[in-house]
Amino acid sequence: MGYTTKAMPPEARRQYVTVETVTVHEPGAASWVEPYAVRWPDGRRWEIERLYGHETIGAENGAEVIRWRVQIAGQPKYLYKSKDWFVVPKAPKVRLP
Repeated sequence: MGYTTKAMPPEARRQYVTVETVTVHEPGAASWVEPYAVRWPDGRRWEIERLYGHETIGAENGAEVIRWRVQIAGQPKYLYKSKDWFVVPKAPKVRLP
C-alpha cells in the first residue's frame, strides 16, 4: 500500500492526461525526461512555456510522485508524474441563487 503526503492530491481530484516529453542528453551526464506539452482526454493541447523545476513529493504503489512546476498559457501550474501523468483541475465556481 502506498502513502500520501500533504502535497499529494487525492485520487478523486486527479485528471489523467497525456504528456509529450523530450529526452535531454548532456555530454558526460545522465539523460533525463522533461515535459513539453499536455493533452487532455478531449484532445485539447497546451504547450509548456516554461519549466520552473520539479521535486519528489512522495510515493504511492511503489512509484515516486514528482511534482513539476510549469507555466501553461501564461499561468503557473503543477503537473504530476507517478506511473501516469496527471493534473488537478480547478474546481468550478458555484453560483448561488
